[in-house]
Amino acid sequence: MEKFASYKILTDKKIIIEYYRGRTTVEDLLSFKKSMLNDLNYNVSWDTICDFRDCNLLIKSKDVFKLVEFVKQEYQACYGRWVNIIASSPNEFAIWSMYLTLTKENGLNFNFNIATELEDLTSDFKSDHLTSIEVNNVLNEIKSEANVYQ
Repeated sequence: MEKFASYKILTDKKIIIEYYRGRTTVEDLLSFKKSMLNDLNYNVSWDTICDFRDCNLLIKSKDVFKLVEFVKQEYQACYGRWVNIIASSPNEFAIWSMYLTLTKENGLNFNFNIATELEDLTSDFKSDHLTSIEVNNVLNEIKSEANVYQ
């Protein structure tokens, strides 16, 4: 499956929704984040929902350190920001759990949710922001957007 990533910024809700599909490396993630940082509507302090359920993360432990170093440089002032991850495999849970631990150890005060189902995520994360139906509608829309990796 071709790797694919796209996002939508909901400025009225101050939320970014990201979608990933296919085999994805740490270099892919860093490239994706750099492209978002160039978007004039992107705000590093806004909460994020990242859908990795259709993604095969090809990330090893050492790669997580590289990701955390990037985040330390670009997201340092993001106190209280929510990072909500929807994942489907034990590997993804292990990677994001390590990421969570390392961001905390490095002084990045992010709040994290990791779930397998969208309903679980939205019930835990500021349910007044978006319902699971609204997030699902945005994700379906994002899947037909331009591929950030191209």
